[in-house]
Amino acid sequence: MNEYEEEAAWSLRVAFPDGSPSFAHGFAAGKIWEAMRRSDPVIETMSLPENKEIIERMARAEGYDLSWTVLNEDWFEVVLTKSRPSKESDPIADGRLRVSREADIPWKSSDVSGKTRKAKSAVARRQWVRVANGGLKRGLSEGEAIREANGVAKKRAAKKRKRK
Repeated sequence: MNEYEEEAAWSLRVAFPDGSPSFAHGFAAGKIWEAMRRSDPVIETMSLPENKEIIERMARAEGYDLSWTVLNEDWFEVVLTKSRPSKESDPIADGRLRVSREADIPWKSSDVSGKTRKAKSAVARRQWVRVANGGLKRGLSEGEAIREANGVAKKRAAKKRKRK
């Protein structure tokens, strides 16, 4: 392999907008961090010696055992193995913190009056809540779930008027 072919084999697919070494090191560490946050059981990658300290700190924080193999003066192989829970567990995942986005919190009957005027009775409000919360569970957005529940409430009100 000549010098040109060797250079082409190791070139970047997309050039970094900032050619500084700190940007490149941060990018490489970010890829490892992403795998750690996904709790990948084993992470194998290559890295530059300049990233060694930050990788060690990330491994301690996220509960990974770390082994290094020097490949040459520019590269080493990193193998991270998940061995324990992270030092600072995710407060949302373990229930210590609740994100209060309305779409994450199921609606209650008392919420219905602010969403529709069609669900006037207690039974109609309970049905609206079941439909709207069911929509959220199926992955609908908040607006789509409200529209679906309002549609059911409107049909219910129309049927009730026809019976009279």
